[in-house]
Amino acid sequence: MSEEKRIKTHPLMIFKFTRRYIYILLLPLIRSLFNYGATGVLSNLVITELVLSALIILISLLRWLSFTINVHTDCVIVDFGVFVRRHAVIPLSKVSVLSVIKGPVLFLFGAVSARLDTDSGRGEKADFEIYLSFKNVRLLLSVVGAEKMGEIRYRSRIGMAAIMAIANASALTGLIILAPAIKRMGEILGRQINNDLRDTLSLASALLGRIVPPAATIIAVIFVSGFAVSFILSFIKYTPFKLYDSRGKITIKHGFISHHTTEIAREYINAIIIIVPPIMRFLRFCWVGVSSAGYGKKRGESEVVLPAVKLSEANNFQLRVFDISVKENYDLSCPKRTMKRAVILPLAILILSIIIEIYLINIFRIFSGMILLIISFIQLVTIYFLSVRVDYQRNGGVSFYDGVVMDSYRRLTLKKLRVKRDKACMIKISEGPFERKYGVVRMAVTVRSQRPLTLKAVNLDKKEADKAIERYFKSQKP
Repeated sequence: MSEEKRIKTHPLMIFKFTRRYIYILLLPLIRSLFNYGATGVLSNLVITELVLSALIILISLLRWLSFTINVHTDCVIVDFGVFVRRHAVIPLSKVSVLSVIKGPVLFLFGAVSARLDTDSGRGEKADFEIYLSFKNVRLLLSVVGAEKMGEIRYRSRIGMAAIMAIANASALTGLIILAPAIKRMGEILGRQINNDLRDTLSLASALLGRIVPPAATIIAVIFVSGFAVSFILSFIKYTPFKLYDSRGKITIKHGFISHHTTEIAREYINAIIIIVPPIMRFLRFCWVGVSSAGYGKKRGESEVVLPAVKLSEANNFQLRVFDISVKENYDLSCPKRTMKRAVILPLAILILSIIIEIYLINIFRIFSGMILLIISFIQLVTIYFLSVRVDYQRNGGVSFYDGVVMDSYRRLTLKKLRVKRDKACMIKISEGPFERKYGVVRMAVTVRSQRPLTLKAVNLDKKEADKAIERYFKSQKP
């Protein structure tokens, strides 16, 4: 250890330590104090809350004062804790991911959020998540991210970011965000905004009333609004997007309002995942993520590295990062005899939906338009599901050589897993009663990780699968 540099965290760390108590203690206290100003009555509960809040803030202040970071040329040392002092040493060679987020709110306070992860970190949580000043984060990056970012391998265009945003937008997510905002605006602006919303929905129903039932129009407008909100948020998050490639790491930068910089060490990349959502499949695009050891995120240990590319570009990227090429012919593919098994479920759903549609229209004639619209949507989704299964049957498969290449699908999304030999910790074969009839098996590959990533391939020939795995594990022997 040499050239020690001491870094002090930003005072916003006090808020980080107290934020878990905001909703259960601090906000009720503030509301009680406002009531005291209006009524002049101060209850014993408020006094207790006041004492507890002061104690929490005092302890958080002491935690911030005792939280120090010492940066050396080969490691980072973190000292923290008030009652129990902790001393953590993180070798720089073991840092798998370093993330820096510059948000507009943090910018007002002259701070950024930094996340430090190692391959031993817990899933869904960074090893260390801290707030630093602009000066101190540059110092941290100069040591931890000492290697240059390298050359730009990918730069997203606006159209590519829009495709990514459309593919990842969720009407439900948008509604969850939109509903509280509308409620708050209604409280601020009074009845006027509520009347405007009703007028908008009534106008949409009147314009489309001859084609679509009014109730269906209102539902559609609500969901489209939610989808639009989710689309805008996703678009802002991934625009602009740049990928830098160097010898020891890959660096991604994205975000229009909040600027995200993520450095991922190559040696800690566990797998490359190519995702083909329904909308992207129509446009013949995909997005690419990498699963990195110990990367703490709420949705797993993966990070988007290519938001919207052609499949050939995705294959070129995985070849550069992982040195795993894609064979023209898979070692294992779906036998033709299993095509019947693959299509029987969606065809059964399709036939059943037609029968239910005819029955409901005859029983509830007044709602025939609504029933027709809903059942038609279900049928379109079922037809797409059928096409996904057929596509997988024709083109999917598994290969073993210097790594594992697997094609899979989950519900309506096609997935392609690329994992190196030493990163695949388990390969499991299962066979149910229906598989036995066709002489096929399911194969699951689990990637080494704190939150294990598992993908499954189905309808693989049993005899060929046993032989392929036997060859694969024999080839690993020294």
